[in-house]
Amino acid sequence: MEQKNMRSGLLLGCLFFLCLFSLAFQKTFDYDAWIHLTFGKLIWLLKGFPATEPFIPSMAGKPFSYSSWLFGVLYYGAYSLFGPLGITLLKVASVIAIFAVLFRDSLAPCRRPAIALSILIVIAYFLRPRFIERPDTFLLIFLPFSIMALNVYLFENEKRYLYALPFVHLLWANCHSSINLMFVPFVAVFAGGVAENFLARKGVRIGQGITGAQARLIGIIFVASLVGSLISPYGITQFTFAYQFLQSDVLKQEILELRPTVWVNGSRWFFILLGFTALSFPAAWKRVSLADLARLLPLVVLAFQSRRFTYIFAAVAAPVLIRNLSHAVERIPQLSPRLLRLGGVVAACWLLGWTLAAHFDGSSQPRLRGYGFDLNDVPEGALAYLDSRHVAGRVYNPFHWGQYIEWRDTPRLVPFVDGRGYVAPALLEAIFTGSNMGEMARDYGLEAFVLEYPHPPESLKKVTDWDLCLSLPDWKLVYWDDLSLVYLRRGGPYDAVVQQDEYQVAKPANSIEAVETLARDPQKQALLVQELQRNVAQTHSSRGSIMLGHAFFAMGRYREGIEALLEVKDERYLQDAAICLGQCYEQLGDNARALQSFEAALKKGERSDAHYHLGLLLLQKGDAASAVTHLKRAVQMEKSLYAAYPALADAYRKLGKEGEANEVINSLTTLRQGEEAFNAGVKAYMEGRLPDAAAAFQQAAAANPTRALPYANLGFTQLDMGQPDKAFASFQQALKLDPNSSLAHFGAAMVYKMRGDAAAAASHWKRYLEIEPRGEYARVAKKELEGGR
Repeated sequence: MEQKNMRSGLLLGCLFFLCLFSLAFQKTFDYDAWIHLTFGKLIWLLKGFPATEPFIPSMAGKPFSYSSWLFGVLYYGAYSLFGPLGITLLKVASVIAIFAVLFRDSLAPCRRPAIALSILIVIAYFLRPRFIERPDTFLLIFLPFSIMALNVYLFENEKRYLYALPFVHLLWANCHSSINLMFVPFVAVFAGGVAENFLARKGVRIGQGITGAQARLIGIIFVASLVGSLISPYGITQFTFAYQFLQSDVLKQEILELRPTVWVNGSRWFFILLGFTALSFPAAWKRVSLADLARLLPLVVLAFQSRRFTYIFAAVAAPVLIRNLSHAVERIPQLSPRLLRLGGVVAACWLLGWTLAAHFDGSSQPRLRGYGFDLNDVPEGALAYLDSRHVAGRVYNPFHWGQYIEWRDTPRLVPFVDGRGYVAPALLEAIFTGSNMGEMARDYGLEAFVLEYPHPPESLKKVTDWDLCLSLPDWKLVYWDDLSLVYLRRGGPYDAVVQQDEYQVAKPANSIEAVETLARDPQKQALLVQELQRNVAQTHSSRGSIMLGHAFFAMGRYREGIEALLEVKDERYLQDAAICLGQCYEQLGDNARALQSFEAALKKGERSDAHYHLGLLLLQKGDAASAVTHLKRAVQMEKSLYAAYPALADAYRKLGKEGEANEVINSLTTLRQGEEAFNAGVKAYMEGRLPDAAAAFQQAAAANPTRALPYANLGFTQLDMGQPDKAFASFQQALKLDPNSSLAHFGAAMVYKMRGDAAAAASHWKRYLEIEPRGEYARVAKKELEGGR
């Protein structure tokens, strides 16, 4: 029977690691992979380190800094030997090593492989975003290995893993700056063991404590590990590198994984795992290890400070949860062989279920499966364009694209910044806020801008006169696709390219409303269509196709619009394409296809304009009841969609609901009055007529008491009038109506600052930055936070 159980456990383990292989075997796509390959290649070819920074122009002459040098060398070595397949196989091997270590730790001292593998597959599901070519994968081997080596020694008196720790920590120190976490396992063992010994002397038996001989041997290994960790080109500074990186306010604000962990930012799984792990301790009472608790506590604190630590917590918590559950299961009377076999079958199905869920959970991308380089998220098209035009020199680029430019094009093209953020703090802030671009182009001799699409505020959606991506007089748009835009300088060394390729009218960074406005201009429409058609022919851009479709729609050329819109392939634009298709079909009198298009758009998510047009068509068909449903939803989603109100009133009348129809018309009148009052308030404020502005904003708020913006504007007006208490009440009302009102958060912060409540002010400035990291007042908020530190 025991042999059968061992065989079933072995089969279950093989199934688990096959599942892991399938989850980790995916293409290289992570931005940071390129910098590790680049620096690995550099060190490999130089057989040493460059003395000074070799890439970033603003840091020329500064010391070269790359704390993960051995990781980069190993990955470039795998690439040089086996190409992209070598990179993927090394990553897969790292992932399998992570879970092999976690599995071994989970079996000490209880051997419950079915429980261990059932928990670990769930952990693998949530750790899958970290199955990438980053040094974090080695961290997730080295830290759990350190914990496992100590646990196996304490629980099973097995020393071979323990003796390997000095070498493991030497590798760790040269692969990742997280080496400072090496203290956590040792401190936890000593703290937990001493606490268990103390409680035992008091008559409370928890865990097994630590003997003097064990403490001496672990102490010797700790000293040897510390010495090993200092054998690194960076020595003791390797322990402080990560702290310095995490102290950058700009990076903490702009990089999602460095932000604090909260329930709403995609980290719910962390809170659930934390809850289950906490509950497992009382479930295994008297058999729990206080060392387990001691090593989890600092990781919990770190996990709340930054999302990136949630994955480390998961890897460390998994064996603890498994061990505690295994202790709890031991209290159950001996199970029959039939139930044990059934448990094995259930565990196998559980493993397969979570693996399939990971592959098809919607966040996974089928295009990533296999091996090779996935270039969908890097500006390959823009760089290929620069190749074709023989452009060389310094290139301004977004933070996360610099490393790919280094890997692909150095030394022909030199990026302005890369994923290290290795530039002066003031310059880094300017890069993220998109400010001072003209000065940077002049001061650093930039030859090109390679930019990503901005996210302009709603107030700028109708702008047509200037480019919302880059509006510098001498810099002209010469290339764009679905991901990136390229600008070259008129009058510079590539003036001939500008003369040939400049887009004079098309501004792809601006809104669709702007495209339709340009298309209605008789003097610009022909050139607009010509430029959009050139772009589609050159890049097969879905963005170009949808702009062309909207342009044809605005010009009344509906059949040509349909042809253009049917070429849209990018998922990001399919909903908008379906709505515009529906409008084209509607204008051609093909209501059946129009209905299908609007219904297809709504299947991809709710849009007020899709509900509106679908409601109109249903009303024409005589289905007033369904029309009311969609028209009512349209005005609920967008109260300023004034065209929907008369149609909704008409639908109510067709249903014999005259009272509801009158109510809709009255609300439309009120809303229009409120909009007029709001616009009058803005005009009065800009002209300095503050009492008139306050009266107008109050009228706008009364007309639409569920809208936050009039209250926020009223608050700023009252602040300027020297009425902070009234302003604070207005900001609070705005936040009550819309907790995500960035203006109201900023205004509330200003009032708290005036009152001397720095902590409350900081909380509102931080919330403003979370909502509008690149908003109009982002730089002010950041400076206030820096000054308050």
